[in-house]
Amino acid sequence: MTGALSRRKTLKWLAAAGGVAGLPVSLTGCGRGKPDADVIVIGAGLAGLNAAVLLQEQGADVLLVEGSERIGGRVYTRDDLPGHPDAGGSEFSIDTYARIVDRIDRLGLRAIPWRGGGIEFGYHVNGQLVHPDAWPTSEFNGIESPARNVPPLFLSGMYFPRPLPLATPEAWLEPSAAQFDIPFSDFLRQNGANAEALRLIEARAEADSLDDISALWQMHVQQFNVASGALTQLRNLEGGMSRFTDAMANQLNREVRLRAKVTGIRSDRDGVEVQVVGRQSLRARFVVCTMPLPLLRDVAFDPPLPALQAGAVAQTPYSEHTDVFLEIKAPFWEEDELPTSLWTDGKLGIVLKMNSEAEHGYLWVAIAGRSSIPWRTMSDDDVMAAVTAELARVRPSTAGRVAPMAVQNWSRHPWTRGHLAYRGPGQISKFGAVLTEPHLRTHFAGEHTAKLTMGMEGAMESGERAALEILLQI
Repeated sequence: MTGALSRRKTLKWLAAAGGVAGLPVSLTGCGRGKPDADVIVIGAGLAGLNAAVLLQEQGADVLLVEGSERIGGRVYTRDDLPGHPDAGGSEFSIDTYARIVDRIDRLGLRAIPWRGGGIEFGYHVNGQLVHPDAWPTSEFNGIESPARNVPPLFLSGMYFPRPLPLATPEAWLEPSAAQFDIPFSDFLRQNGANAEALRLIEARAEADSLDDISALWQMHVQQFNVASGALTQLRNLEGGMSRFTDAMANQLNREVRLRAKVTGIRSDRDGVEVQVVGRQSLRARFVVCTMPLPLLRDVAFDPPLPALQAGAVAQTPYSEHTDVFLEIKAPFWEEDELPTSLWTDGKLGIVLKMNSEAEHGYLWVAIAGRSSIPWRTMSDDDVMAAVTAELARVRPSTAGRVAPMAVQNWSRHPWTRGHLAYRGPGQISKFGAVLTEPHLRTHFAGEHTAKLTMGMEGAMESGERAALEILLQI
């Protein structure tokens, strides 16, 4: 796994590529008067912040613009709630999040043990509560051996070959891997999954159906998860993950421009013009665009994106995801003698008990994929009422012992319109890494462009790559 970018390594690469000693000399005007910045970075999430910080460290004048009213993107610590829950990017592995860990250390922040209240789950499957000790022999467990003994949370991993046929982190993009770019449902059946195993895996999948996910993509996910190690390797950031994005933004010489919605990007031989709603267009020599693809689809490019790249932007799917937070008023697990957290095959997804400074912590209901169908078009108030009622139904001990805190619906969020990118069957073979390719003077970043890693680390990786692409051109 590649480590985090260092200034010394960047300068070494620049020297090897015939680079320059100082960027301001090379980043001269853009042909239409003085530019607004050397580089404009669009999007103040992890990818944009990392690109902006790295470019600035090498001497570039960087302007970071953000469409929403806050910094952080899908990193969002709810400081308005008890326990300061992370309603977006949260835990990270000390094994695979090298860029995150390195930058945390350099910012003087502190990683703490994962706040999850234990790694054991009770199960609500086929309408019944099941203790984990009873799961392997339960009449409600319809999975065939040897996968019958595996907790549902880790079930899909049982059907991958060992070792995985991806030799390197980027091997999922190699032509030799195309044989696995088939519906995940077909792959699982070929490797012994019965109908009940398929149903339980689909309950927690990224898409509504396993038919809509590439098995090669899931193999890439599995490879990253295995590399991330055990849950004991997980960490949270003291004070919440927003302390990380806030600290990165504070490193910038120029204040982030918020509420700057980008509608167009026009390139010419001298530079790039970024069109912002209600404002005069901004110009720079280069642009780094980190917008999530559902938003990027609304941006007009002049000249247009190449057909294959435009197709990838239009067709790459995003997972549905809603987070619901509930305050724990009393230790309900003492009544039903189940583990504090719950895995369900129904509407609730995964219900995690999280520790905080509050006496009993809080519940984080993480609803994704098929489970999110009932909630996608509902208001936050209706989602909260329905989730609380459903939790009381499937785990009666919670009735009267939890209280509403907040809902974070990333599917309906205007600045994401989805949670995380994944790939459908055949899309990896068709599009490859085209989402990473620069378009004239516009470079692309965001977790959807990561090649080696995923999630928050993938966002950091992509910002690093985009920054290097620009530095090595100058």
